[in-house]
Amino acid sequence: MAKVLRRVGVDWGSGAHQVCRIDGEGESKQRVFPHTSEGLNALVAFVLEGEITPEQMLIAIEVNHGAVVEALLAKALPVHSINPKVLDRLRDRFSPAGAKDDRRDAFVLASCVESDARAFRRIEPGNEENLRLQAATRLRGDLKAEFGADANRLWNELREYRPGLLTLCPGADEPWLWALIEKAPSPSQGAKLTRSSIGAVLKKHRIRRLGIEDVQTVLRGDVLSLRSVYIESHVARVLVLTARLKLAQSQIDKIEKDIKTALAERVKSEERTKRRDLTILLSLPGFGSVTTATALGESGEAFERRDYKALRSISGAAPITKQSGGSRYVVMRQSCQQRLRVALHISALQAIRIDPKFHDLYVRARARGHTVGHAIRNIVDRLLCLAVQLLRKQELYDINLRQLAPAAAAL
Repeated sequence: MAKVLRRVGVDWGSGAHQVCRIDGEGESKQRVFPHTSEGLNALVAFVLEGEITPEQMLIAIEVNHGAVVEALLAKALPVHSINPKVLDRLRDRFSPAGAKDDRRDAFVLASCVESDARAFRRIEPGNEENLRLQAATRLRGDLKAEFGADANRLWNELREYRPGLLTLCPGADEPWLWALIEKAPSPSQGAKLTRSSIGAVLKKHRIRRLGIEDVQTVLRGDVLSLRSVYIESHVARVLVLTARLKLAQSQIDKIEKDIKTALAERVKSEERTKRRDLTILLSLPGFGSVTTATALGESGEAFERRDYKALRSISGAAPITKQSGGSRYVVMRQSCQQRLRVALHISALQAIRIDPKFHDLYVRARARGHTVGHAIRNIVDRLLCLAVQLLRKQELYDINLRQLAPAAAAL
């Protein structure tokens, strides 16, 4: 390994970035760069100033993503991230009184990136296909959150002037209901809807659980004695919300279609190689297209490395043990990748439903007194263990096999 001749600490900020550079044993140099195109280019130039190669420098920063990190990685520079809590402990070495400012933080990062290398993690550029999946699944998650918020707002509006509609669609989150509202925004218009109009909406959206008579009965009985101005104010809001929900639903459908297309193309490309990682993950019980894409996008390179310990830590499946003297207790891991945790939680629920072996594991865990969350985390742990074993062997999961993956401690 080349001798480190330059250490750089970057204290990231929303408007500007404080950078400390230490060359050899010399004095530190401090500069501030605004978060603009010119500023980021100047920051990279300041880091690369002089006759020095990327192998002879170390760069430290608190975050592991963003424009600053990408600008440095684009030049193939060695960037290392650190947990802000750990940096807070390192700061006490230089200021026991607790003083804090951007210049000191940048200096602490630059000073400790070599001496405390174990506290830092090298940021790798990552697999481009996984990064695209990560971007798609995160965008889908954001849209789903907005969709849920707007559906709740629509539910609240309908509760105020058309509560009968909520008996037909309790969540106010189905496209057929929005189409019905657009045909008849007010209760009086709804009461006048013909059987053919109602039937056309139900047929278009393939709603079979409700008959035309059921819907018509609700619409005719859903007329409250309210002031017209009150109804008009709610109608205006409802029409805006239904338009937003329709747009969000179409965007979510498009992103999910794009994810499935990307995964299908990747599976085809794997058929020409001996490494079938995606094919194997999709064969696992509960691993659908979106959950698999999320798992690949949010786990970094852990699946590629077959790193079971990293996977169970990142996903929150690995518990935290706290022991001191005679006391010892185990608690749930809170610090993890939340998107990955949710995706694997959904996969575990599906595995319990469709695979008898995982269902039996869940039932036995509950019988031992485990909470629902604890039992599901145990299923997630088994799924990850099984996934790593199958990836190492390059074998597909066979639901007919009676042998589950061994306990986590066996690896």
